[in-house]
Formats: sequence, C-alpha cells, structure tokens
Amino acid sequence: MADSTSLLLLFSSKLGLSSQDVVVQKALKSIEKNIPLSHVLAEVLLYSYLRDKGYKFISIEETIGLIKCDVYIEGGELNMCIEVETLAVPIEYILEGLDYVIARHVKKVIQIAKSGIKIVSFAYPFGVIPLIPLEFLKNPKDRDIEKLLKLLNTARKFFPLDLNDVAYLRLCNIEEVYVYDLASLNVKPLSKEKVFDLVNLYTNIFLNRISIS
Repeated sequence: MADSTSLLLLFSSKLGLSSQDVVVQKALKSIEKNIPLSHVLAEVLLYSYLRDKGYKFISIEETIGLIKCDVYIEGGELNMCIEVETLAVPIEYILEGLDYVIARHVKKVIQIAKSGIKIVSFAYPFGVIPLIPLEFLKNPKDRDIEKLLKLLNTARKFFPLDLNDVAYLRLCNIEEVYVYDLASLNVKPLSKEKVFDLVNLYTNIFLNRISIS
C-alpha cells in the first residue's frame, strides 16, 4: 500500500510536475503537517490547472495577511484566494453540520477581505454540492445587509468573529468556483450564475429544513 508521500509524487508526475518543483515541495511539507492527502492533492491539481492561464504568480499554501490561501494567484491588478472546501465537519459539530459549513465559508471570506484580497473562490470535489451562501454570489454592493448579519451570527456560533466584520462580507467578489476530480485530473470552472442556480435548486429540495441565503 502506497504512503501519502509516494501518492503525492505519483500524482504530481502525472501533472508534469517534478519532485523538485516548489509547489510539490510545499505539498510535501503539508503532508508532514498532517493535512489530509485529498486536500493537498486538490491544491496541486488546481495549481497545475491555473499555472498556464497567464498569471504573474501562483502558489499553494501562501500566507497573505490573515489568511493562508490554499491557492493564491496574482496577475495584473488581480489577486485571488481559492479555498478547497470538501464540506468536512469536525465530529463535535456533526449535528450542526450545515451551519458549520456555512460558518466556515463566512469566516474565510472575512479573513480574505481583511487581507486585502479582491477576489475569493472556492473549489469542491466532483459530486459535492458547492454550499456557498447565496448572498455571496451576488455583486458585493447588492448583498443584503440583514442576510449578511444572519450569516455572520451563524458563523459566530463557531468562530470568534465580531459583528462589525459584516462590512467585510461586502468587499470580496466571487466570479466563479471550481469543481475538481482527482481521478481524472480535471478542473472545471463554474460561473456564479450557474452555482446560484445549482445551490438554489438543492436548497429548495429541503425548503422547509434549510436555508443558506
């Protein structure tokens, strides 16, 4: 049975990355820190997908201000932080799973905005519904303050956030999210309009049970 290091190196080679590549070296350090292998592989796959898109700089596990971006991009006046989100929930919050997932999205957006990053995105494994709060898929200035406060109060049940942090939820833009598949080495971008329709459809199935707006 292959270990995590061997699987990472095999995966990287399939993407045309050598073991000496800076990103692969960062990924190896992530494994040493016990970051789940699936998460590390997702970062490397996203890096591989985005590296030929003409950006000035792209890396993984990059600390910018208050946030360590899973994938960080700079190009022209653009800077973007992509967070890998698998919807995993710690066992202590398993009975509040949806609220915890929403809270984690809220916390990440606040941290990214406080760090001066203009664009935020999330990446989800194929087969996982991208449970982004619908309000985040609107243009920043069009986001309803009352709905943002509701989201923030949900997040405050799990994370030490301040009510004044609501202002940061109207700063970052989300243009698209990514869906990835480790087995096929594929990454697909989805526009925020498509994500809105998908999440809205999924939410309506449980209309009387959940709301992530």
